[in-house]
Amino acid sequence: MQHWTYLLPIFLVFGLFVWLNFDFSRDAYEERTASGHRGGIRHGFPFVLWDSGIDARASEAGTLKLSIREYGGWVWSGVALNGGSLLLALLGSVACSRVLRRAAFQKQPDGDALVAHAWVHPLTPVVLMTLAGTLLWVNLTPETEIVLRDNGSMDFEQSLGWPLTHYKAHQPRLNASARHYTPEVILAHLRARPDAAFRFAHWYEERLVGNILIGVVVALGAAGATERALKRRES
Repeated sequence: MQHWTYLLPIFLVFGLFVWLNFDFSRDAYEERTASGHRGGIRHGFPFVLWDSGIDARASEAGTLKLSIREYGGWVWSGVALNGGSLLLALLGSVACSRVLRRAAFQKQPDGDALVAHAWVHPLTPVVLMTLAGTLLWVNLTPETEIVLRDNGSMDFEQSLGWPLTHYKAHQPRLNASARHYTPEVILAHLRARPDAAFRFAHWYEERLVGNILIGVVVALGAAGATERALKRRES
């Protein structure tokens, strides 16, 4: 069993890890190649763990042809190295947790009674961190789709948020050459560059607050249920 103060530095380290790897370090790029260009998105800290995009190549054999293919995905060496970095950071947080524990129970007149109710099963923070990380992932990853409007026109829409959509954008700003591409190529380009500019964008603050509250309730509820079930099993 572990004391609840162990959760504080662990959550801080884990939250910082998620932010650095899936938000702060996210970088969209474009590179010229010998036969065209490629562009995508990469992120990861301190090592790149995701690198994906589209590769456009032009070939001329009688007629000019443009071939588009998707490339990349998880960089498993980066995943392993970043996972090792996270493990080291979490182990380092144990020392901070011991300091917090001593500070919490030092000079407590009813320390024994407090201790009896303050210890949690080691599996509980694992469940809590897994759910928190998943909720952060789905809420920080934009989705871009082709939509048909009521007037029959086609548009590209980007949305963000789960379970409630708290951000929507449409009508991307495309350069002159991109307007001649097929919808599938434009969609692949927008998915590779989630930071692409849109003419119309709107945040739904009440839905954002709702997603935060739902995430907190789900994560804490699952952790509480896990803790209760484990204590019943051990009693």
